[in-house]
Amino acid sequence: MSFPRPWPSSLLLANTLRPLRTLPPPRSSRTIHTPPNLSGLNCVITGASRGIGHAIASHFASLKASCFLVGRDRTTLSAAASSLTASLTRPKFTPDINYVVIPDVASAASWEEIAKACPRPHIVVNAAGVSQNRVFLRTSEEEWDKVLDTNLTGTMMGCRYAARQMLRMKNGGVIINVSSLLAVRGGKGAVAYAASKAGVLGLTRALAEELGPKGIRVNAIVPGYIETDMTAAMNPAVVKSVRDRIPLQRFGTVDEVAEAAVFLATNKYANNCDITLDGGMSAALSDPPKGGSSQVVVPH
Repeated sequence: MSFPRPWPSSLLLANTLRPLRTLPPPRSSRTIHTPPNLSGLNCVITGASRGIGHAIASHFASLKASCFLVGRDRTTLSAAASSLTASLTRPKFTPDINYVVIPDVASAASWEEIAKACPRPHIVVNAAGVSQNRVFLRTSEEEWDKVLDTNLTGTMMGCRYAARQMLRMKNGGVIINVSSLLAVRGGKGAVAYAASKAGVLGLTRALAEELGPKGIRVNAIVPGYIETDMTAAMNPAVVKSVRDRIPLQRFGTVDEVAEAAVFLATNKYANNCDITLDGGMSAALSDPPKGGSSQVVVPH
């Protein structure tokens, strides 16, 4: 039986002292991610006077999209457009901010006016909505009609406008609907609101399948408690109780929601995608917030 001859000690020493070859860094670490450029794209945002809608408009405008802000109050909407123009203007860049005043987002005539102002939308964001502050048995038909009309019918109208115009353009497009955590997790004193926002998710799923083959992607954002005028009016005791139930121990910001909208608009494979932004609240099983039975708790 023969055994392999051992390497000379001098060769072993030479191999030990030889400098190791440095491997190149992983390809992903060498990739420089630049912000998307939405130049040449038209974006229509309802509920753009304040809050989430305003933040989404700001992010899209900063990425060079031509933005059409939609709202009911001319004074508020004009001020919102002016503030965006002032805050985003840079040397060699002036944002393209327009606004359209309509009486009712649930009105077909209102969307005809929007179609005249922006006949070629590439991105449509349905962020208009109203909240509810009454328990179910004390809610009148007129009150829940208003909530359902604005939150659900208004969103359906926006989706119809987007689908019609995008199909005529024959170049696809993106629809982003803003729902709510209450669509998937109940809330006392907000039955009509929860029903309307659950309808928005059902609408999103159905349209994603129906319009997907036409190149039109339909997605939704499901915000939890976001720092807006709506949550600012909450009872401080309830605010503390709610924060204690959120694993991240804070409310989200409108900019964080807007960043999700940018992702949904630019990721070419995002269709029927629901992004929940609630700091982990929907994963936590806990008691309802304390702080007074008269305080109705509605996210964002």
